[in-house]
Amino acid sequence: MKNLHTNIFSSNGIIAELIMTNQIIVGVFIAVIGGFFVFLLKKIWDYLGKIAELEKEIQTIKAKLEILQQMQPNISEILKTILKAKKDG
Repeated sequence: MKNLHTNIFSSNGIIAELIMTNQIIVGVFIAVIGGFFVFLLKKIWDYLGKIAELEKEIQTIKAKLEILQQMQPNISEILKTILKAKKDG
């Protein structure tokens, strides 16, 4: 029992305990930083997905606008005809 007690409080035992404590602290620190980077990568991936969805919606809206622009002359002709008919009575 005395041997164990002496070993724990000897300089070699204290140094060994300090080294183990530092390794644990460094390990936890690395794990926390790694978790933070994984969290950031997940957020970036989510935002890239949202950007891709928005780009698809923009393309859809552009296609609809092109269709409306192609239809515009027809609509203006119809409106002119309706206004002319109202004017004529």
